[in-house]
Amino acid sequence: MPSIRFFEEKDEQSALRNAYRRLLSNIPLILQILAVIGFAAALANPYITRAETSETKVMVLDTSASTSPDLENMKEKLEKRASRENTLITVGNEAKVVAEDASKSRLSRLLDNVKALDTETDIASGLQVASSLNGELVIASDLDQTSDNRDPVNILNEQIQRPVEVVKPDVENRWGITSVKPGENATEIEVTNFQQEPVSIKVSRDDTSKTIDLRDRESNIVRFESNTGRNTVTLPEDGMQSDNTAYFYIPEYETTEIGYIGEPNKYFREAVSLMKDVSVSEGYSEDAEVYFVDAEIEDRSTVEDVRSQVRQGGAAVVKPGSDALKDVFELDADVKNINTSVSINRPIRTSLGRDVYKSWNVSGTSLSNPPIIKRTEYGEGEILLYGIKSDQFGESFLYPVFWKKILQSLVERPSISSLNVETGSKVQSRELTSPDGNKYAGSIRLNKTGFYESESKTYASNLESVDESRIDTVNYTSGSPESLKTEKTSIRAYVIIAVIFLMLSDLLYIRSRGEF
Repeated sequence: MPSIRFFEEKDEQSALRNAYRRLLSNIPLILQILAVIGFAAALANPYITRAETSETKVMVLDTSASTSPDLENMKEKLEKRASRENTLITVGNEAKVVAEDASKSRLSRLLDNVKALDTETDIASGLQVASSLNGELVIASDLDQTSDNRDPVNILNEQIQRPVEVVKPDVENRWGITSVKPGENATEIEVTNFQQEPVSIKVSRDDTSKTIDLRDRESNIVRFESNTGRNTVTLPEDGMQSDNTAYFYIPEYETTEIGYIGEPNKYFREAVSLMKDVSVSEGYSEDAEVYFVDAEIEDRSTVEDVRSQVRQGGAAVVKPGSDALKDVFELDADVKNINTSVSINRPIRTSLGRDVYKSWNVSGTSLSNPPIIKRTEYGEGEILLYGIKSDQFGESFLYPVFWKKILQSLVERPSISSLNVETGSKVQSRELTSPDGNKYAGSIRLNKTGFYESESKTYASNLESVDESRIDTVNYTSGSPESLKTEKTSIRAYVIIAVIFLMLSDLLYIRSRGEF
């Protein structure tokens, strides 16, 4: 009967419910059952399987221009991933091992001191250095190699057979200045749109501005008049500030006076006429900084004056029309005429056909092969030995360029190109002040955009790298969990601790009821 079945089921449920209630009310029994299960588990020595970890980590931090906007965030992520021993490698346009086997606290201090650079990226060199060091590898970089054509992903796949974690920066760059070409009269600024849509960009200098329209991924040139001294051209700010400003410096030269002893040929006169900061006086002049000796000097007092001026820091150019090397400067040398072809190596590169030239066998630096053009020191000054006749080189379009660069070198006046350089370039200085006010000496790498000041020179430094400004994050997937080494970690100790806790809880409960 249905009614009888209802009461039977109800009785069965009541019995189960009563047993369940008795079990819950007997807490010591529950604790003892759990303790027995725990003992059994401890005897089985349970373990968990996880990816193998190392107490040593090798951290590669990209500090180049393309990652600098997110550098602080990447530093924090590296700090969170620190292990007991840590090696830190920083990478801008070169790789540098900052520290090895550093503790977590020391790594934190080192990361605080790492500064962003406005340079290209040589992440490939950083990975090659890391491949020779032991430890798990953590890379904070976009893996975009811009200093050369090496492929960082190939290095990761072929040279690094261990777990690799890549922490990628979050950076966006919409536009940038990708080339700066200063000239005496005008300076060309290349502006590039990195977006996949057209854009109008305002390019400003002082109180003037120009607006250019660029299609997606397009570049264009903006020209500004070159003013002497410091110049800056700016774009609206976006995600990457390193390429939002162009810096260039135009030196203000005083007129260089040449004392020409002899008759200047037409080629030299034409070359000098193209140099707005050079004047020529015929014969000896006390105000001359450079003497061209192209004829015999009959007046002995003039000989003494020229010799004295050069010895005290002046300069002289000895040409084929004189024997001044011996007669004026009293230097013994094997000077002879040779029939040959000539390769000029400095300050320009060009070649001259076979002819008769004057060769100088004297100590010094040769600017050609064979030594038709040679520089030699004389006291505090310098002598340039020039063994080429006027009609052998004068008609070349490089002739004025040659003499302009030679004169700038002889009077130690730097060219515009030598003062306007890309970031990452090296200069030599006794003391150089960087854009952020720090002072350096010796061989100095210009790693920031802006103006660097020495006692006698001002350098302008710009990023000028399309590859660095274009933010390209390289896709790289580290080895899958199946391909990574795993390790078994025993949890027996944790089980034993849990059993002891259960037993103590059982005793405390019994005692609280007064049964013990």
